[in-house]
Amino acid sequence: MAVPNKRQPARPRDRIIGARLRAIRTERTKLSLEAAAKALGWGLATMSRIENGRRRITTEDVAMILTAYRIPAAERDELIAEARAEKASGWWDRPLPGVPAEMGTLASYAADASSLTDWAVSVVPGLLQTEDYAMAVMVSDDVPPEIAELRWLARRRRQRILGTVDYAAYISETALR
Repeated sequence: MAVPNKRQPARPRDRIIGARLRAIRTERTKLSLEAAAKALGWGLATMSRIENGRRRITTEDVAMILTAYRIPAAERDELIAEARAEKASGWWDRPLPGVPAEMGTLASYAADASSLTDWAVSVVPGLLQTEDYAMAVMVSDDVPPEIAELRWLARRRRQRILGTVDYAAYISETALR
């Protein structure tokens, strides 16, 4: 639960929402970043952090921004519904202890992707690794077994994306040996 008056850290999906709002502003309005911030009664830094995904953005913020940009009601409602649906995120918004934050970021981006491509030289890509292989790679990299187990669980959750996206992996012979 959010603590009142305490700024919550940005989530990986805030970057996607911010980029989308920036694209709408630059492509569909004549507003500069400064003019948009002024129209909303916000500081320039706040507006910049929203567009760069460095600030958590609420559904209400999205509604205010789209209204200020004079986006037609039907389209605005659709975009607000998408932002609201993004609150129903995945495991990456609840990080697992011992699992690098970058893994959650990758999972978040993969969840929004329509296609993924992996290129591997020395190891099989994580999305294609079996438990035994992944554990052996992590333990050989001096990851403690209990942390390796948590990372494997996160990787297995990431693997659920397979079958829902167009996936291609280019793996060198070295990695396969």
